[in-house]
Amino acid sequence: MTDMLILGGRVLIGPPGASIEDGAVLIRGEKIAAVGPRAAVLAAAGGAETVIDCSASTLLPGLIDAHAHLVLDGGADPVKALSAVRGNRAQLLATAAKHAEEALLAGVTTMRDAGDVEGVAVELRDEILTGARRGPRLLACGAPVTTQGGDGAFFGGEATGEVGVRKAVEARAGLGADHISLIASGGHLSPDSPPTWQATYSQAEMVAAVDEAHRAGLPITAQAHASDAIERAVLAGADIIGHCSWVSGERQVTRSSAVAAKMAALGTSVCIVGSRRWRLVVENMGEARAREAFYDRLPWLDSLGVRLLIGTRAGTANAPFGDIVSALEMYEWAGLPRERILELATVGAAAALGLADITGRLEPGLCADLIAVDGDPRLALDSLRTPRLVIARGELSALQTAG
Repeated sequence: MTDMLILGGRVLIGPPGASIEDGAVLIRGEKIAAVGPRAAVLAAAGGAETVIDCSASTLLPGLIDAHAHLVLDGGADPVKALSAVRGNRAQLLATAAKHAEEALLAGVTTMRDAGDVEGVAVELRDEILTGARRGPRLLACGAPVTTQGGDGAFFGGEATGEVGVRKAVEARAGLGADHISLIASGGHLSPDSPPTWQATYSQAEMVAAVDEAHRAGLPITAQAHASDAIERAVLAGADIIGHCSWVSGERQVTRSSAVAAKMAALGTSVCIVGSRRWRLVVENMGEARAREAFYDRLPWLDSLGVRLLIGTRAGTANAPFGDIVSALEMYEWAGLPRERILELATVGAAAALGLADITGRLEPGLCADLIAVDGDPRLALDSLRTPRLVIARGELSALQTAG
């Protein structure tokens, strides 16, 4: 078993305030063997086969992207681009693999794929695990469950009625999905989607989907922009609410403190996504209106104790892979402190996705998922844009020499 010793100028363990100056991390195989002050780790290392000196850099846990679509190309019309290669599994897999590697090289060591076609993300996940391809640890959802003609119907996951949604969830579990994704309202994926303020599944259908997912031992996310859909999903026991936009009508937002408090009490997570497009939204709407309509919900939910997850929605229109930092900067603009954002993208995300015993922190016994960046991301999130070092599951994936 090969030992790898990483020397760092500072080591951010994961939780806010937990840092070590002039620290080091010892990796043995896929696991972290030791973390601490350099002298102590050097003593534990003995004669490590590989020593990487990142003394001018900050070491921290690899980042977690909780919402992406690897089969989509992130261009101007990803749905049209997907239709051109639909049925060509080799091409779909190659596209997804390319995007996964782009995300990895940008510091994402764990990613949840929130919707694909033909089970491509499941196959890619397994190929990454065997070392056949490079990429983050993948949590695959398969095609999202959606209503006939609903948002994201082009993925091929349409299902209606209590029996229909149960069968759809069962099929994804049989495919080997890690999570279930259900689109519970209109949205922005499909050009002919119902409006965002329209809930698309009844309470009974939501309960059936959640029950079937939990019977299979799988968490389920309800992608919900509409206020009614959010409430139905929370009452049904969904594990994660995606988007959580609280839209109640055209240009209307109605947030419910009671529903948010229930989320906090139940431990329901909320995944609010961001790509570089958020700046254009602010520019077009004006800062005050943009905060009121969209971004103020981030600090509001956080203040109520609702667990937040950060996703990029990479693959959707004009949302390229390899740009998780834009999502982090959106959270900062909305008012969250940088250390809190780093926690959400590492420790918090791992806990929300059921991976707390696997990744998210730099601790002995956990998987060796870490990055090294110039500067200190607690002072500037932009320092995360070009990782000097990326290690995923103990494997060196990227290393830039100084200079």
